[in-house]
Amino acid sequence: MIAMVRRNFSEKSRSCVRWLPQGRVVENGRFTLIDSGLPSDTYNVVVSHDLHDTATLLCDGVGHFMAQQRPMALWYWEEATDRANVGDLLAYGLHHAETDAAMMADLTILRPQAVAVAGLSIGRVQTLAEWRHFGRLLEQGFGVTEEGTAVAHYYAQRPSYTPADNPDLRHYLGWLDEEIVATGTLFVGSETVGLYDVMTREDVRRRGIGSAMFVHLLQETAVLPHRYAVLQASAAGAGLYRRAGFADVGVVHIFENRPLL
Repeated sequence: MIAMVRRNFSEKSRSCVRWLPQGRVVENGRFTLIDSGLPSDTYNVVVSHDLHDTATLLCDGVGHFMAQQRPMALWYWEEATDRANVGDLLAYGLHHAETDAAMMADLTILRPQAVAVAGLSIGRVQTLAEWRHFGRLLEQGFGVTEEGTAVAHYYAQRPSYTPADNPDLRHYLGWLDEEIVATGTLFVGSETVGLYDVMTREDVRRRGIGSAMFVHLLQETAVLPHRYAVLQASAAGAGLYRRAGFADVGVVHIFENRPLL
């Protein structure tokens, strides 16, 4: 099951760079490399299929970005692979930035409970202006950082946008009293539906807005033929998803190369 979580993330990452003229995807038996051409470890990703051949992963995967001195993130979903090989990544100099829960739910039995927040409305991004609003809110989540600047550039440089441009990648905004305060994304993959980017503006957190966005995304899956939904959750957010019916199927480790640049 963890392979299904990994596959959805890999497909979603490829979809994110599809509209970029300089976007590039390389499939290797050991990994998938997604290169946005931007200085961003959000959109420059190496998805490791296993760690049995760390030499190839580091040389051809991480090394691709090191040669250009651009940030990237290596995502590794832990399975039966020898954990000792993680030491090779650390010895190379990669920073173990994050460990998240890989989670899955059966949509045929999931019954999400509606969350009512006074003044909140949620809708799918329809226009270029809304696309850019989505990006500006995501940027705030990174604070004043190089990555925040890179994410802002990713959203600012798109010349046009309609939902038909990326039908598999569906972005949503939450408005509270006509102010944009929340984001969420559904990725309709080949096997599963992935939930991503569930974020609330800092000044209106702890009011149920993030929960309302999460439930809205689940409700949107009702028109899709997919049986399973997947996501990656931080320790802070995993409890919400478990209570909603998602089950842990493994963990994902995220390594970054910024300390080497």
